[in-house]
Order: sequence, then C-alpha cells, then structure tokens
Amino acid sequence: MIRRKALYVAIAALLTVVAVLSMKLSVIFLVSQEVVIGVDMAAALVLFIVIVRKIRRDGWAVRRNQ
Repeated sequence: MIRRKALYVAIAALLTVVAVLSMKLSVIFLVSQEVVIGVDMAAALVLFIVIVRKIRRDGWAVRRNQ
C-alpha cells in the first residue's frame, strides 16, 4: 500500500515537471503549448480522481486485522 501511495506521489511530481517543461515539450513534439498543458491537466485530474476514490474506499490509513 505504501508503494502505491509513493507511486501516486511520484506520478504527481512527474506531472508537475511536465507542466514546468511544457514549453520545451511543445517544441519537441511540434504541438502547441496549450495542448501539452491540456494533456497534463487531464492526466492530473485522472490521478486526483483515482486517489480520492482509493481514500474513500480504503480510508486514510490501512486497517489491518480489524
């Protein structure tokens, strides 16, 4: 469970880096900067929804043997 939470944090950090580097990525992929930011925002929204659903399902802490 802790590994999954760490994975979510790593993905969120990666999305932040992508947002910061969106200007360079737009040049690399030959698309506008708005497209890169839009895709990044969509990915962040999906990640946020996944995290909220897992928190609602599992709770904030892992319950063992209860």
